[in-house]
Amino acid sequence: MDGFSEYIVYVDDSGDHGLKKIDPNYPMFVLAFCIFRKEDYLQFVGLIARPVGMHLLKSE
Repeated sequence: MDGFSEYIVYVDDSGDHGLKKIDPNYPMFVLAFCIFRKEDYLQFVGLIARPVGMHLLKSE
């Protein structure tokens, strides 16, 4: 993989990232991320996505 990492990174946030309008019911900002090796990710998605995709195709 010349020029590219062997990892995939997913990042997600919740809350107001500017912290200018703080909701008293949710007064926080959360940042979460996951790091996967591309090889492991492809194997996992292949195991999960194939049956799910087949189920979706059958329901149409």
